Amino acid sequence: MLFRSWIRELSLGYKTRNGISIDATITSAQRTGFRARSASRTELLYSYEFQGNQYTGRVVRDFVFDTASGDSLAYNNHPGEKLPILINQESPEISYYPSGGGAFHPIVAGFQALFVWAVIIGLIRLLLLCMFR
Repeated sequence: MLFRSWIRELSLGYKTRNGISIDATITSAQRTGFRARSASRTELLYSYEFQGNQYTGRVVRDFVFDTASGDSLAYNNHPGEKLPILINQESPEISYYPSGGGAFHPIVAGFQALFVWAVIIGLIRLLLLCMFR
């Protein structure tokens, strides 16, 4: 799941790299799930207008080992508030809320996802070795 959101984050950042910045209006901000004590998911829904047309978008961020950032994103943004986003001018339905870490944040999230998978695979391997001895 983390790997998919990492790829999505990189893709949206790339598609809006030459985009323009506009203000969107937050329609919903919430924590959408806990997977473990050290991981959480936060989701923001927003709407925006560009050249007379109305669009919607969403931000989905996974926070591993940093639930305080997830809390901040979910609980410090309220419906009706403005949110600066980037949009692709050729395809205004493509929007992106930058994470604040620039290109660095998705890379860190990707390494965290790889680390989590390595630990899980290692634990499964250890468990299997102990069971079949």
